[in-house]
Amino acid sequence: MRYYVHIDGRDEQVDIVQQRDEIVAEHGGERFHVQCACIERGSRYSLLVEGKSLDVIVAAHGTSMTLIVNGRTYRVLVEDERERAARRISSSKSASGHQAVKSPMPGVVRAVKVVEGQVVTKGTALLVLEAMKMENEIAAEMDGAIEKVHVTPGMAVNQGDALVQMGPGRQDP
Repeated sequence: MRYYVHIDGRDEQVDIVQQRDEIVAEHGGERFHVQCACIERGSRYSLLVEGKSLDVIVAAHGTSMTLIVNGRTYRVLVEDERERAARRISSSKSASGHQAVKSPMPGVVRAVKVVEGQVVTKGTALLVLEAMKMENEIAAEMDGAIEKVHVTPGMAVNQGDALVQMGPGRQDP
């Protein structure tokens, strides 16, 4: 089955085939043999990709998800061909430029690195969230200004809770 993966500002095409006890993923003309073991159903996996071991934590939100691979956090959108076509139709509508940054998983806020009114760029660390005994840096997915910080250090949050509200950055006159 063909999937489209949006990660780190890039769109990638990946073809997946289930074969006996492994998955074969094809990307960029290369084939990767993947074995997967479930550690915690629906949230934590151990992958063996071409002999390299990866610890993967997954927090899914429909077609988008947060992946923590060996401690590094990625925001990923995964779609099949039908979902991709539907998103392209709906995203052609204009956006307001406002975004609620939501918690990708339940956890405890360990640090807040921004203040209301602060202008940030895409990739700027907004806060640190501890989940599953790992500290995960939550970063801005767009350039903009921090309109509201909804959390404080030590606060417990659930998956989907608003952490920070962002809006368009200030415009120079």
